[in-house]
Amino acid sequence: MTEGPGSDNDEREERFDELVADYLDALSAGETIDEERMLKENPDFADELKVFFRDHHRMGGLLDQGDRDSES
Repeated sequence: MTEGPGSDNDEREERFDELVADYLDALSAGETIDEERMLKENPDFADELKVFFRDHHRMGGLLDQGDRDSES
């Protein structure tokens, strides 16, 4: 059985996308994000958020390294 438009899966994906967008917007505005609090407030997305945070931090480290490499 396939899920149609408006399915629970679509709604879940939209909610996760909103959480990520809010997180990135807050970072862009210079806000400090309490990731542990975000995980506690959104336990149904804890696994996905942990993966996102890990990947985001890795990419940030790569971008920082790239900035240092371009300065030399």
